[in-house]
Amino acid sequence: MGTSTDAILFYGFTIPGGENDEDEGLCFWKQIDPDSDEDYPESDPEDDTEPEDFIALKFGLDAKYLQTGRHDKLLDKIGVSVVTHCSYESPMYALAITNSVMHASRGFPVEIKDLKTDARTWKKLFKDFCAKTGAQYKEPCWILCSRWS
Repeated sequence: MGTSTDAILFYGFTIPGGENDEDEGLCFWKQIDPDSDEDYPESDPEDDTEPEDFIALKFGLDAKYLQTGRHDKLLDKIGVSVVTHCSYESPMYALAITNSVMHASRGFPVEIKDLKTDARTWKKLFKDFCAKTGAQYKEPCWILCSRWS
């Protein structure tokens, strides 16, 4: 059994709430919304809510449908996803344009021919996503990070 390291490249921005940045606050999917009428449980730092479930609910997917585990296609249509980096034991998070995310595992290099962006469209996706989910918008850029497991 060995250690696996992965490189992750994506267009997006980091968000607070990782295990190592307690001073920055909770992840947007763990924050309590006191004004919400939605039938979604209040959250706290110990809540194990998955970001994908929270996002799907915010974009109108019924909670019963979530239990089937078939909400990936909806999340792909949204165009923004949560990237976990650092390590699984001490995760840190970012928001990324879903189709910009690239992974390279140790020993398996990935050729990148071009890093084209559609900045106007992608910024709008981020802003719409943040408005619906309560995530804080930051100016996006290309980010290279790693995940160790």
